[in-house]
Amino acid sequence: MTSDFSFDTPEQHECDYLIPHLREAHSILDYKTLSNLAENARGKGIFYGDVEEEHVTLFKLMLNISLDLLQQPEAFLSADIWSFIATCYDIHFHQIQLNEYPADTAGLFFELTRNVLQPAFYKLYTEAGSVQHWYNTCIYFIKMADGWFSTRKREFIDIYTLLQPWMNHQDTDLNEYWSDIYKDLTSQY
Repeated sequence: MTSDFSFDTPEQHECDYLIPHLREAHSILDYKTLSNLAENARGKGIFYGDVEEEHVTLFKLMLNISLDLLQQPEAFLSADIWSFIATCYDIHFHQIQLNEYPADTAGLFFELTRNVLQPAFYKLYTEAGSVQHWYNTCIYFIKMADGWFSTRKREFIDIYTLLQPWMNHQDTDLNEYWSDIYKDLTSQY
């Protein structure tokens, strides 16, 4: 599979192009093409505007692919895997309001976040290199999702618990925002 693609033909809807190409690249574990397709979707801003069924299908596909990529042995070595996942977080942060999507989409987003924060991946946070850059980009977007997770108490507490290694490194954003929300949520009856 080649990484050459374009959305420049007006008759070809972006989602209609991306969905089969993402599936194909995923089926052969072509990490570079997956990363490029995700970046093109992000760069084109295809998730802006009203939510359409194609957007839901595409974003859920991207989340499911991300979850599968975390199970691959190359997850500890491939910057392209983490670039793909970080782009999913970027799309969520800048282009998507998950409360406008079906509940199972938010469930997949939580599951992805929970998996990204697993202790086995924490070493990627401190190791130098391109994998560290993309992993840390994921962590950046997770830290910025405190408001989203604060509306989902159980999920917030789960993520907060998994974020403890970062809090132990005196991460100001986490200690300030996440800790305050945690105190508010756990003090409620």
